[in-house]
Amino acid sequence: MRSLEPLIRHASSVPDQCTTWAHWRKMLGDSLPIFEHFLLCTDRLGSHIPKPDCDYQWLRIEDDGDGKIAVFDEELGKFWQQPKQEGLAYELNWRLVYRMLCDAIGVEFGYRKADGLRFIHRVGTDRPAVGVEIPVYHHRGEPHVELANLLLATEGPLIFLHSGCEPIDEASASMLRHRGCFVLPMLHNLAMNDRGAVVLAEPAAKRLADFRAQHAPSTKVSEPEAAFNISTDTSWSQVRIKFIDQHSIRISTGSSSRAFHYSQLGMANSRNAERTKQWHVLKAYAEADGFINWKSRGSSANLKKQTQELNKKLKAALGIAGVPIEYDSEAGGYRTVFSIEDA
Repeated sequence: MRSLEPLIRHASSVPDQCTTWAHWRKMLGDSLPIFEHFLLCTDRLGSHIPKPDCDYQWLRIEDDGDGKIAVFDEELGKFWQQPKQEGLAYELNWRLVYRMLCDAIGVEFGYRKADGLRFIHRVGTDRPAVGVEIPVYHHRGEPHVELANLLLATEGPLIFLHSGCEPIDEASASMLRHRGCFVLPMLHNLAMNDRGAVVLAEPAAKRLADFRAQHAPSTKVSEPEAAFNISTDTSWSQVRIKFIDQHSIRISTGSSSRAFHYSQLGMANSRNAERTKQWHVLKAYAEADGFINWKSRGSSANLKKQTQELNKKLKAALGIAGVPIEYDSEAGGYRTVFSIEDA
């Protein structure tokens, strides 16, 4: 694991998290190759770049054509050429960070600026249970700026991410506690794994799981097979499954229909309450219209094992005899006996 702290800390130290490539390289040093995919070129040329051997002096630059910039050291009365990339402005690609973070913590991604607020952005929506929606916001900068306005403009709990180096002031912290909000300081709680994916630090993941449990008490069921009353003569071919969102499905049999959160189907990780692999496999079947082989997008090397585990979960949850997903030898893949549809 590699902490994202250097990237977030340095990004927070420059206006709008945007500065020249030369400045990013000076700030991040040897870490630049690791984080450069988070930097987005704006195609705008900056006015100055930092002097390589000085921590406080900046050198004026101008576009010199032919992919070059002219760099002026006015103190020494000298100028020279450098590649144009050195002077191009690169901004932190927050949209990419948000999407990867939402994927990591199981939040539905949905990026937009918060109405009337300059520095606060709506990242997505957490749905810990059917009918429960908790908005996720991020503040780009020091958290006390505009936070009070956000709290006045919204109701109920929310998940608040902040990347500033300063802690939340006590007045705002008190308002957040009173509203039952989840606060995540991003500076020390985000990391990047060996595959380049953003992950949440374990203590923060545990706090988030506890927060979700507080707002979704109905998702805890001791006997998942008792959650849905199905006739004993129902077959899997009579079952219809439709995804509502990333966390819920609607199951219908004849005239009976009910929405289920993934945890009600025994597909919640006991350690952190996140969706299990079986839930993701079920989603893959929905996206593939009920048929997956080893060439399908949702396939994996352990497709057979994961499908077998998914069969066990579905049978335990609904109590229907027979096999929900069968191997189709002619087609060379697995096919759902029930009908399934994506959201």
